[in-house]
Amino acid sequence: MGKKRLSLLDTFPSMGDGDTIFGKSASAGKYGHFPVDLLLGSGGYACRRWNLNLSTPVGEAVGSIDYLRN
Repeated sequence: MGKKRLSLLDTFPSMGDGDTIFGKSASAGKYGHFPVDLLLGSGGYACRRWNLNLSTPVGEAVGSIDYLRN
């Protein structure tokens, strides 16, 4: 499989059981897939996302403000 531009990948409106997220484990020093429920749990989540079609380094806040407060 050749390289694929991130902007060509699908954007999913939500996540569900069995979904995974690609990322890097700092403790293992490796890239891989993480189960969504492991990362998000039942307490919610907060993160930033970037629109690859815009030429700005400013990301958009996504998730739960209550999660950040706690």
